[in-house]
Parts: sequence; C-alpha cells; structure tokens
Amino acid sequence: MPQPRVHIALTAAFLLGAAHHAHAIRVRHDVPISAYNELARQSHLSAVGFVGAGNMGCSGTLIAPNLVLTAAHCVVKDDGSQVRTRDVYFRIDLPNGRSHRFRAERVDVHPDYNPNGGGIDVALVPLTEDVSVVEPLPVTTASPTGCIATLTGYGSQGTGNDPTSTTRLRGADRRFAAQNVVDRLRNDCCVAGNTMLHMDFDQPSNARRSSFGSAEPLPLEGGASFGDSGSPLIVDFNGRPYVVGVASYIYGIGRPGPGGYGEVTGYQWTGSGPVEFWLTMLGVDLVHDPDLVPDPEEVEGDEGSAPGDVDSNGVTDGRDAALLLQRLRAGDARADLNEDGQTDARDAAALLSALGIDRSVYTKRRLFNRAVRAYFRAEVEPFMTGATRRDLRRAERLLRQAWRHFPR
Repeated sequence: MPQPRVHIALTAAFLLGAAHHAHAIRVRHDVPISAYNELARQSHLSAVGFVGAGNMGCSGTLIAPNLVLTAAHCVVKDDGSQVRTRDVYFRIDLPNGRSHRFRAERVDVHPDYNPNGGGIDVALVPLTEDVSVVEPLPVTTASPTGCIATLTGYGSQGTGNDPTSTTRLRGADRRFAAQNVVDRLRNDCCVAGNTMLHMDFDQPSNARRSSFGSAEPLPLEGGASFGDSGSPLIVDFNGRPYVVGVASYIYGIGRPGPGGYGEVTGYQWTGSGPVEFWLTMLGVDLVHDPDLVPDPEEVEGDEGSAPGDVDSNGVTDGRDAALLLQRLRAGDARADLNEDGQTDARDAAALLSALGIDRSVYTKRRLFNRAVRAYFRAEVEPFMTGATRRDLRRAERLLRQAWRHFPR
C-alpha cells in the first residue's frame, strides 16, 4: 500500500500554535545549528523568500525580477478555490535584518494541479513590481539525480529526533538550509509525463532509518518540514546554483509528523515534461543544459550569440523553435528575433534561416512546407510536451507562414 503524502504548507492555526519554532528545515541532532545557519547565509539563497497566501504560509523563489516560483497547494484552498490575489505576497529577508514585502499581481496555477492529490504541484506568482534587492535564481530542466542539493525554506524547524528542539531566530536567520542527495526521479501515478524528485532524511546512528539510496548522511543532512512547501531544491551545475525542484510533500517511515529521520521529501521536478512546457508557455527562461552556459568572462568577450539562439544556450535547435513559437503565441516581446518591433511570422523566418530552412535551399513552397513539417515533427514537437493537437497544428502553420517573409 502506498504511503500517504502530506503537503507541507503551514496553516494559520499551525503558525500560531508553533510560532516559537517557526523556522525552517529539519536538521541532524548531532550537528550544531550554527552550521546550518551559516549554510543559509550564502548570498544566492536570499532569492528564497516567504510566501503568504491567506491563512497559509509557504516558501518561494524569485526566478525573475518580478516572478516567484512556489507550490500550487500554497495558493489553492482545500475546496479547490484559489486564494485571492490581494491576499498573496512575497517577503524577502536580507542578512542585514531588513525585510522587503511585495504584492502579487496575479497567481498562475498549473492547470493539472489536483487539490486531492496526484496533480502537478507548481504555481507562479508575478509581482506588481521588480525585486532589485536580490538576484533571481535560474531554473534548469537538467536531471539532478545523484547530485548533492541544497534545500532551504521557512518551515517548522527541529531535528530528526526532536522536531521542536531548536531556539528561535530572527530576520533572515528564520530561513534555514541543509543538504541532501537527490536519490531518484519517480514518475507520478496520475499525470502522464509528470516526474518527482525524491530524497530521504538519513539518520547518522541507524542505517535502518533510510528509505532508499545511500544510508550515509551528509555532514549537513536535512529534510523539509511544514512551511517549506514551494521552497526550491538547488543544485550547482558548472559552479552555479540552479533551481531543479519545488517542495511539495513528505511521506515515509520517520517519527510522527513531518521531518523525522527516514522520511522522504517529494519535489516537483522543473524538468518534468508538463512542468517544463507550462513554465515556458508563461515566459520563464529555462536553462536546458547548464554545462553549455558560458562563464561571465566568456560572455564579456563574446562577439554575439548564435542567430536564433532563443534560449541562450549557445546553439540553435528545436528547443529554440519550440520556445519561439510559444512566445509568439503569447505576444512576448522577447520573440522579436528580427528586431522590427513586432512579434509575427517574420521572426519565425529569422529562426528558420538560422537553421538553414529558407528559400535559398528550398526554392519551391511545397518543398519548403515538406521540410518544415519534417523538422517540426522530429525536432520541435518533442519539446512541446503537453500541447494539444490544436496547439501543434497552429505552431506548425506559423512556421509555414514564414515562407512569404524570406528574401526572394
């Protein structure tokens, strides 16, 4: 029998009942709290803030100057209705003790989220203004399996042995951080193509309190808890931090209540097909291959990116075509590849030219249409996971319309 999953948002009642312990992340009982607190002071973790949504308290990540990534169940009530936008806010706590609060402009919940379980637990919160006090964290679709990841959030903090054993902290110190190994990718039972990341909280003195993977805990091993919902799972690729997951639920064999040794945290993987497609449709710049992102020194001396490189990963391919088509459909100004101030089939023509599909190669329209059809189905459609047949037909038709915009 599958073990029950527990969403990890804090309700108002829980906040009031445990206010003197409302910090974040369960930690090892045999490691000083100060070590975890020091880990949380890494500058890039300042992009992780508190998400208030009505009577719920969660965590979230600034992934663009005015965009917060969090869990869907943080902004959806038990009855399935969405929390009113005016009741949603995002708070950044800086190491200097100052806090900045930002209002939500709207709330976007993944259409496949199911408040009864088994759905895609991710949401975006566009803000009414840009956040300039911290740098956003980039999001990648790369697989983090086997990597050491950092988890951080505003949940209820304690140890694997005693969930209420820590002292109260203030300001940015309310946000704790720990590390864990991403043990596995696991297909969700109810949504095709949806994948979760799983990791368990290993106990240092009892290998039997390990659900899977290595039973050897990391020096700063930890697990998520109530209030950490929506918080990021962060992995370093090529020396840079990237968001790879969003905290969703806890289940397992640990102590009663979330956070004990042996329990498992489930993170919604940002590389999961339906998640990747939805984030891209809403204009999120996803990094597909962090190893291809050049160092800042290389960018400074670069003479320019490759023509048609929409996702800025150094190459022009089917991902760029898929992203461009999604942005064109949304009227996103970033789709203006030819820089004429408009987003239309002319931009699709610019991309196809960069791919070598234009009138200089295919002199007859029927040959061009045939080439576009073959390219779209083989190279573009695989990156449009979750699109309806109607969406796919419209996208392919837009590429064909580029014909009349090529130089004769």
